[in-house]
Amino acid sequence: MSLALFFSPEDYKQGEIVRIMYIHVPSAWLALGIYGLIALLSFISLVWSNSIAGVLAHAAAPAGTVFSAICLITGVASGEKAPGQLGGYGMQGLLQC
Repeated sequence: MSLALFFSPEDYKQGEIVRIMYIHVPSAWLALGIYGLIALLSFISLVWSNSIAGVLAHAAAPAGTVFSAICLITGVASGEKAPGQLGGYGMQGLLQC
């Protein structure tokens, strides 16, 4: 992954900003998958009173939170105005809030 992140060529429209997607997209997929797993395990725990599913759901929550934070941070960083990109607040907009 480090080779793709540091040595891939820049995009002709978005430039260097496109490299953030090598981190942003996988972390978004992992966060969604973990939160889906938490929902499934919570359902199993509530319906069938399975205590192990409840423990597993609690154990998966910190990982989902970390991947969500990575996704949000890289999403804000990639939101800077780039050529060919519509809108976006970027780091300047975050700091002004």
